[in-house]
Amino acid sequence: MYILKNFPIILTCISGGGGKCNIKKAFTFPQLTGRRNLETAARMKQGASVALHVRRTDHMYDNGKLFRRDYYKKAVAYIKTHTTERLQFYLFSDDMDWCRNHPGQLGLDAGDTVYFIDWNRGEYSYVDMQLMTFCQHHVIPVSSFSWWGYYLSDRENKIVCAPKGYWLDVRYHF
Repeated sequence: MYILKNFPIILTCISGGGGKCNIKKAFTFPQLTGRRNLETAARMKQGASVALHVRRTDHMYDNGKLFRRDYYKKAVAYIKTHTTERLQFYLFSDDMDWCRNHPGQLGLDAGDTVYFIDWNRGEYSYVDMQLMTFCQHHVIPVSSFSWWGYYLSDRENKIVCAPKGYWLDVRYHF
């Protein structure tokens, strides 16, 4: 059993049959708590939800180019044109003020339904990753945090968008 530093997430891996581990079965979150988190998770599970992760305060040596290349605009446009349901965008970021003031740079417009997930802070920031797992689709930057959010999602028929040159297991790169 491994307890990841600063995250109360338990990773248990029991070797068997060649020493392989089913990481999705081994990686579990604590039970989700808090009214806002529970209501958000229920909404995410019901509709065509999109986890949109924007990382701006660190990793800008990798993520800065995503804004210059219109990565978010291209990824969001792709999801919008390849789904038929009304989308709900769930925005996760370390710079939420910037996201609120620049929705167009993320491919969002006034007609989009956008929820800003800004209440899980400090030792509870892992809950954002947990919420990401409930989304149908994912737009991820250069960030292992959002990669895990998509990877641990059990939703079927998901569209996952990643930056070119990163996350080779993802099908759509922009």
